[in-house]
Amino acid sequence: MQNPIFTANADVTEFKCDVLILKYAQALNGADLAVANALNISEADLNIRSGDFIFVPTKGKLPYGHVLFVGVPSLMFFDYGEIRKFSETALRAVFQSKQAHSHVAMTMHGVGYGLDEKEAFTAQVAGILECFSVPSGGNVPQKVTIVEQNANR
Repeated sequence: MQNPIFTANADVTEFKCDVLILKYAQALNGADLAVANALNISEADLNIRSGDFIFVPTKGKLPYGHVLFVGVPSLMFFDYGEIRKFSETALRAVFQSKQAHSHVAMTMHGVGYGLDEKEAFTAQVAGILECFSVPSGGNVPQKVTIVEQNANR
């Protein structure tokens, strides 16, 4: 398979894909808060423990069919290793879903709360590549796009 990883400078609430993957760091912040608000979802609706996940249909409110919220530790503990683990866990959930998703998107992680953005990006890509390198069967997307609103990143 050719490199399935792409980047895009865009707002995730306007980015077209099949599934948008977002972290739930035991609270809603940033992009996950914006998407949850667009879907009228509260933190009480999510309440996802670290390592767990939930697919939420968008019902046409956003330009993707589903949002995959993946529970991660609070931002205080969401380090490079956790970013890598998150990326891998999220893609495995997509691979194992009953519905095929050819284009998956996720936001860039680690920026805005103290992590080095290059190291965080490297960890995120490593988790994605790890998932693609181990055969898992299921519904493997053809494309994974990391979406970042800040063009300077």
